[in-house]
Amino acid sequence: MTMANGRRWWRRSPWALAAMSGVLMTAGAGSAVAGFLPWWLAMLLGVLSGAATIVGTALWERHTAGVARREAWAAAVAAGPGPDEADHGNSVLAALNPEQRVVGFNRLRDGELRGLLGWCRGTPADERSVRLVSGAPGSGKTRLLVECADRLTDAGVVCGWVRRDRGAAAVAAAAAWGRPVVLFVDDAETRPDLPALLLALAAGDADVRVVLAAREFGEWWARLRAGLPRETARALPPADGVVLGPLATTGQDQEQLFAQAGRYFARRFGTAPPAATLAAPHQPAQLLMLHAAAAVATLGGQPGPVTVDAGVRRLFADEESWWERSAVEAGLTLSRAGLRSAIVAATVLGARGLDEAVTLLGHFPGLPRGNPDAMRRLAEWLREVYPQRADTWLDPHLPARLVERYVADQLAASAPLRSAVVAAALAPAP
Repeated sequence: MTMANGRRWWRRSPWALAAMSGVLMTAGAGSAVAGFLPWWLAMLLGVLSGAATIVGTALWERHTAGVARREAWAAAVAAGPGPDEADHGNSVLAALNPEQRVVGFNRLRDGELRGLLGWCRGTPADERSVRLVSGAPGSGKTRLLVECADRLTDAGVVCGWVRRDRGAAAVAAAAAWGRPVVLFVDDAETRPDLPALLLALAAGDADVRVVLAAREFGEWWARLRAGLPRETARALPPADGVVLGPLATTGQDQEQLFAQAGRYFARRFGTAPPAATLAAPHQPAQLLMLHAAAAVATLGGQPGPVTVDAGVRRLFADEESWWERSAVEAGLTLSRAGLRSAIVAATVLGARGLDEAVTLLGHFPGLPRGNPDAMRRLAEWLREVYPQRADTWLDPHLPARLVERYVADQLAASAPLRSAVVAAALAPAP
């Protein structure tokens, strides 16, 4: 007897097998007592019922263990570097997050990808269980890891992204699979749980490999290794493994990357390919900056040559216009300067809950600090306008290099905003 999908019913419902064993036992015993069956057939029914009970119990235990393993994995490991369900909405800035995969993986990174995939699969053999990936902000580190994870998943390898403050739990959850597992840690230099992760990795003997990505593995990495037990530190790579440099250094190469990205954005947003061309920068621009300029030129239908700097400025001008429209729809009446203050507060400091967010925003200029209801609605709007990083209430998940540039420009232009950031950072926790 099978189910419609071809799987035997007792594999889908092990508890039903245990119930059937009770039926068999009752039928055998009752029939023997009543004299309906020969004693040997009643005994056979009893044996079958005992076997069914054992198998059903084993299957049930296996089922519950599998559920517990998957729950522990989901609590410690995410499917990607961003929120589990991230939607960029109408934001071009959020669409530039690498896990959105708007722009296809660049073939010029195939060498780094092949090397990383080979290490993750254990070929060639490498006794170290940690691999380092570094590069300047916007160079494509996270996009490389996303592509690597996609390829591994397609090949049937279990892999995932370690949630913040869940490093040791992620290693334990990975070991529970009983098969090779690859864990990814992005922005490793910002992770306070990294020492616990490395200690848990060293203490176990499961086939778990960890890929760490950071802007560099210099002084902070040396200090971290020095604080670990000697044997644990010795097993860690002392310097960078995969180092991502500029993808294109000549003006012609950068123009090609700009045009290629424009075609991808045109396909994603249903517009015509960009008519604009890239005015070659004086210095090689990072890949993220080229993508930002291409996205703006494509969506704006901008003709003629554009510079990377002008493209990035236009990107944030468009985002600010979108903030204003979105805030009005949420019933908020704020100046553009006030919205800038709120976005800087959210991206620089963040908050663990609604009340903490309201307290945080109370330090910043241009906001309705005398209206508690409006401040709460503002905090809720900030949480909704962008996807938030996993396991946080207010910490927008956005391309770090672009956000850093925007925040730096705002702080340079406004002394009150600089004072507000300092005051909020030094204020005691609520």
